[in-house]
Amino acid sequence: MVRSLRVDDSTLTPGQVFSLSATVANEGTGRSADTTLRYYYWRGSAREWTVIGFDSVSSLVPSASADELIRLRGPATAGRHFYTACVEAVAGETNRRNCARSSVRVTVSDGGVGAPDLVVRNARVSDRNPALGQRFRLSADVHNVGTGESEPTRLQYWRRSRGGAWEKVGDDDYVPALATGRHVAHSTLLTAQLGTHEYTACVVRVRGEPSGSNCFRPYVTVTARVAPLGCTNDLEILAGVLTLHGIWNGSCEDVRDRRWYSRYFTFRVGGDRSTWVTMDLTASMRTHLQLYWGGGTGGGWIANATSFGTTTRLRRWLAPGTYTIEARPFLQGATGRFTLTVEVE
Repeated sequence: MVRSLRVDDSTLTPGQVFSLSATVANEGTGRSADTTLRYYYWRGSAREWTVIGFDSVSSLVPSASADELIRLRGPATAGRHFYTACVEAVAGETNRRNCARSSVRVTVSDGGVGAPDLVVRNARVSDRNPALGQRFRLSADVHNVGTGESEPTRLQYWRRSRGGAWEKVGDDDYVPALATGRHVAHSTLLTAQLGTHEYTACVVRVRGEPSGSNCFRPYVTVTARVAPLGCTNDLEILAGVLTLHGIWNGSCEDVRDRRWYSRYFTFRVGGDRSTWVTMDLTASMRTHLQLYWGGGTGGGWIANATSFGTTTRLRRWLAPGTYTIEARPFLQGATGRFTLTVEVE
C-alpha cells in the first residue's frame, strides 16, 4: 500500500519543478514480489486521473517500506492541481486498495503578483446533539492559502437533510480582504431541526482564484434530540417541515373544555415577512385543529379545522410572531396516537 504522499513545495509558479514522494509499505505477513508504483495527476475540471510517471518497487519483507520520488514540472495553468500514487497489486494480496488514502494538492500562481486562494477550515458546531428547537452555533474559519491578497467577499452557511437538497441558512458574514496566510473566524446561530442534518460553510469565490470547491468538507452532522411531548410544547422558531408523534390520554385536557383531551404546540414564525404555514393532524379517528395568537394556552383564536376522514389540514398565511396549535380528537373523551406535521414555507 501507499502509506504516505507528499510534495516538497505546495505553492508553485507556472512550470516550476517540484518533487512528489511516496512511501510504499508491506503491511502483510509475507514477502511481496517486485511491483510498479504509478503517479497520477488530476485537474479539478478533468473527469479522470492521468498517469504521469512510474517507479519500480523492489520486493519488501513484512513491515518493510520503500521511499520513492519523482521530479515533475508543475502545470503551466494557474489553479489547484492534485496528485496521487498507486502501487500495483501483487500475487497473494488480500487488500488490493493500494492507492494513497488522500491526494496532495499544489496551487499554481498566475506568475505575476500572485493569486488568492480562499478555503474554509475547521467548521464546527457548539452542540452536535441539541434538543429540538434549541439554538446552537455553527462556526468556520476562512483562510487565504494563495499567493496574493483576496478581495472582500461573503461566507455562507448551508444545511441539508440526509439525501436532500442544500438550502442556505442564517445570514451571510462579511469576509474582509485577506493577505496571504491570513484568516478570519465567523459563526452564526441556528435552530436545531427535527432529525439529522448536515451543515457546511462556503466562501464566495473572488477574482483571480483557482477553480475548485470553496466549501468545508467533511460536512458537520447535527442530530436533534426530541423530548417526550408534554401538554404544552415549545417548538421555537420553525423552518421547513417538522413532524411530531404524540398520544391523547387523560393526562392532558383541553383548558377550555375538559371533556376533550388536547396537546398544545407553540411556535414562532421568524424573519421579517409573512409566510404560509401548513398544519396536518393525522390519527385513526376524526381530528380537530385550533390556531391561536401568542404562546401557551391563553391566546386569541385565529382559525380552526375539522376532518371528515383521518387527517385535518389547516393552512394559514401568518405574519412573523408567536402562535399556538391545539391538536385534539373530534369526539369528547377520545384517546389514541396522532401525528402532527407543521410546514413553514
